[in-house]
Amino acid sequence: MQQITDTAHDLEALGAPLREQPSWQLHGHGAVTLLRAPDLRIVLLELRAGGRLQKHRTVARVSIHALRGRVRIDLGGHTVALAAGQLVTLERNVAHDVIAEEDSSVLVTISWHRPEGAS
Repeated sequence: MQQITDTAHDLEALGAPLREQPSWQLHGHGAVTLLRAPDLRIVLLELRAGGRLQKHRTVARVSIHALRGRVRIDLGGHTVALAAGQLVTLERNVAHDVIAEEDSSVLVTISWHRPEGAS
């Protein structure tokens, strides 16, 4: 997984090559990590129409920001639809699927709690 830090990010320029990778073609998604730190991760995710990230959960808080297209977040009991420019936040340990209704780009931010004084 590629990691890019300490720079401004052109998200469209970073996303375009992901849509040409075999994982996007075969599995319906591709990703690049923009920041990987002990308490924070930011990932640009490209999803092909019909692409899906199977049900999963994180031990951290998550935000999912739709940049392009439309995605559906299935939370088991209900569904949240996100269009470009919309954002949803999830608490820790919330099981969810991400399904692309059309070719989409999303920015995923994962934030872990760090004890005070930890570096």
